[in-house]
Amino acid sequence: MIFSIAVVGCGSSYMVSSSSNGERLSFSEFNAAVENEKAEIVFQDSTSLHVQQVRAEPDSTSWLDPIIGARDVVPTYKIKKIILTNKTRGFLEGAGIGFLSGGALGLLAAVGYVAASPHDEFAGIAYVAFPAMGGGAGLLSGIIVGAINGHTYEYEFVKEMEKPSD
Repeated sequence: MIFSIAVVGCGSSYMVSSSSNGERLSFSEFNAAVENEKAEIVFQDSTSLHVQQVRAEPDSTSWLDPIIGARDVVPTYKIKKIILTNKTRGFLEGAGIGFLSGGALGLLAAVGYVAASPHDEFAGIAYVAFPAMGGGAGLLSGIIVGAINGHTYEYEFVKEMEKPSD
């Protein structure tokens, strides 16, 4: 069950470009969404950097280095994506997914138990007890997995600006 919760994972993915439409965010919408947040920048060469206070424009992206406190800037075409993680939302989503999946497994176990021993005097209680136990176990494991992984927001940059030709 824990594996299922971890695999489901909670995340949102967005495309960022110069023009906003139903599928893409504009740079100003992106900047409003990530303002004052900690983030991970993934560069085109797959290296990454943990930063805060990201600000992106079509030509350049800047951030505050959390260790030295200085702003750094690179051309936007060098960035593949920017990832933010919200631990609170992950906690809540993990709790919900864990409770529902655990309750469903508990109900399935109750059906199996009652089918195997239909004349047992406790058969009726199984329909309440097993889903409750499964839901409780799922809730606990979902909270743990959700709090560790968090909800991720991935902002992928559309390659509009290429490296200038010489």
